[in-house]
Amino acid sequence: MAAALALSAGRGLAADPPAAPTQPGAPPHTQAPGPPTALGLPRGAVMALQQMPAFQPGLWEFRRTVESAANTAATAAQPNTVRKCSDPINDIRKKMTEMIGKGCRITGMTHNGNRYRSNWSCMVEDGAVAVSNLIIADTTTAYQDVNESRYGQKTRRSVIDATRVGDCPDNR
Repeated sequence: MAAALALSAGRGLAADPPAAPTQPGAPPHTQAPGPPTALGLPRGAVMALQQMPAFQPGLWEFRRTVESAANTAATAAQPNTVRKCSDPINDIRKKMTEMIGKGCRITGMTHNGNRYRSNWSCMVEDGAVAVSNLIIADTTTAYQDVNESRYGQKTRRSVIDATRVGDCPDNR
């Protein structure tokens, strides 16, 4: 259940919205979510998206690795690689909107340097799923998305390495 709630531009895993810019070496700043905007996202989420790098749309490769842990036993799946035409910021915005539509709420967002973190709480039939997402963005053509969800004793962690590999093929 928790895995279905995770987001990202690559394969439905949560992209990490930032809060507000900070100076290098300054402590992270937390942005309160604020009231919903016309896009259906809290004001803090919209501000967070505006602070992310302007990822270049095009053909992107998303390499995803998933780890699951129940108590102390951990398993790691083989990496899964997908290539698709993408506009990462729009994909992130859509996934955030989908999560809010499923009843999830943003419980915190921070931005420090090239790191963008968001925390979510999602109610399910018999409890809550806590989702923490971190995007590390060094350039406009590559980022890493680390997503961790906790549901009871179960933890699921996925890492997506996203890289722009070129322009989208012509659709003629």
